[in-house]
Amino acid sequence: MTSAQGSSAENPFPVRAVATRVAAWIDKLGTVWVEGQLTQINLRSSTAYMVLRDPAANMSLDIICPRDLVAAAPVKLTEGTQVIVRGKPSFYTVRGSFSLRVNAIRAVGLGELLARIERLRRLLEAEGLFDPRLKRPLPFLPSTIG
Repeated sequence: MTSAQGSSAENPFPVRAVATRVAAWIDKLGTVWVEGQLTQINLRSSTAYMVLRDPAANMSLDIICPRDLVAAAPVKLTEGTQVIVRGKPSFYTVRGSFSLRVNAIRAVGLGELLARIERLRRLLEAEGLFDPRLKRPLPFLPSTIG
């Protein structure tokens, strides 16, 4: 293993220098799309803290997003919900922790289907198609079928 330029056992970098360099490198990364399973959902007054877990591997990633984004999600986000998120990687130098600052959440698989059904239901409801006053009673014996 090679050491970084200017770093040696006799002349080591201080923690702040390494943390600052790591943060600068991570800040250069653009936004990424990541798929995973939500766990440890913790909603605060304006921010949501969650963990995005890869069920196929023993790996996880802390994610942070505005609470409004969770509320506006197409499906209710609960423990175990499969999602795709878009965010920017960030490194908090004080604690030396890596996280993903999320700005978009999409449901995956069944969640996406349920989201489409919910959007359609809201559209039909806005048209008044679920209004009980507009429904006609079914006849006891229908005269024709089909």
